[in-house]
Amino acid sequence: MKKIFRAFLVAVFFTGLLSITGCANTWDGIGKDIEGIGKDIQDD
Repeated sequence: MKKIFRAFLVAVFFTGLLSITGCANTWDGIGKDIEGIGKDIQDD
């Protein structure tokens, strides 16, 4: 029973870690997209 519980905790921990890094990556990507749009507007 403890092994199952520990595996569950590890899974939850890794999912949380991945979602945090995933969010950071998407926010970074959104920031770059906005910068790119801003540069396109300035070029016109």
